Amino acid sequence: MASSSLTVAHRGTNHAIIVNAETDTITSLKQSLEALTGVPVVNQKLLHKSIKPNANLDTSTLTQVFGQTLPTEKILMVGSLPSEVSVIQRKDAVLGIRKARERTPTKPHPESKIQRTYTFGTVQPLPQLPDANNAKTLLIRLREDIGVIEVMRKHQWFVGTLTELHPAEKEILGFNRNKGAEISLRIRTDDLAGFRHYRTVVSVLMHELVHMVHSDHDEKFHALNRVLNKEYDEFSVGRSVGTDGRVDGSRAFTVDGEVEDSVRRYGYQGGSFILGGSSVTSSGDAAKRETMLAAAENRRLKKWEQDLVDACDGTKTGGTDGAHEKR
Repeated sequence: MASSSLTVAHRGTNHAIIVNAETDTITSLKQSLEALTGVPVVNQKLLHKSIKPNANLDTSTLTQVFGQTLPTEKILMVGSLPSEVSVIQRKDAVLGIRKARERTPTKPHPESKIQRTYTFGTVQPLPQLPDANNAKTLLIRLREDIGVIEVMRKHQWFVGTLTELHPAEKEILGFNRNKGAEISLRIRTDDLAGFRHYRTVVSVLMHELVHMVHSDHDEKFHALNRVLNKEYDEFSVGRSVGTDGRVDGSRAFTVDGEVEDSVRRYGYQGGSFILGGSSVTSSGDAAKRETMLAAAENRRLKKWEQDLVDACDGTKTGGTDGAHEKR
């Protein structure tokens, strides 16, 4: 039989394939489609009235499948690219992790000696990952941080478990499940070679603590988020052993090696200020300058808040949780 043409449709595109019906098989047809679409042979499924569902026809010739006359109507091909399959697999893995989390009861760690009413009941790192001891130490550091302790005490919050977020959930930074049953934080870097900057993790923790009160990311949420971060810094400075007020002596406002003051993080505070040794009052040009600074700082604050909103889906009920990282 001379060469003939088959039309295969995939995602709205028609592909004309030149075949020899007597010698070409379904597998060779799929190989031609892989070259055209990038969909691997193993991911392809051909749909046509002559192709019986679940039948293994890969080694059959086209004549054996379609008869002496090839179909003139389109054959439909469905299948996913490797990148799409990996996304689906990762989502399935995340779903499995979450379902396992729902089934697994929270058990206190034996070493937990904290008897405070307003705190985290337990800490749970991921023991199967490298440096599990360091992950556990970081979670304990968060629990024992004087700033975190005082914030939770002031607002009378108790959280059942502080856990390490599984790295398979790459799009999220943290979640608060059922308003305090569990707070989970992504503490490792993307390459899993180390841990995220401590103050960055604290910022996400403060964000998740706001969900103890507010589920939606509205203005009330943002207002309380600013309050918690400010309270954390105020409680941290000068309250514990160490040169700058932390239990371990680390600096109170360090993020990525930069000192972050309350003006940058909580909005510009108007009034007099000193620049280069000269006192400037908020009148005339100085007042205009303050207004411009206030607007700039408010924009900065809103972006900072939006980044955290993008990193959190908020509180979830029924055992599911979430939070997206902005890339």
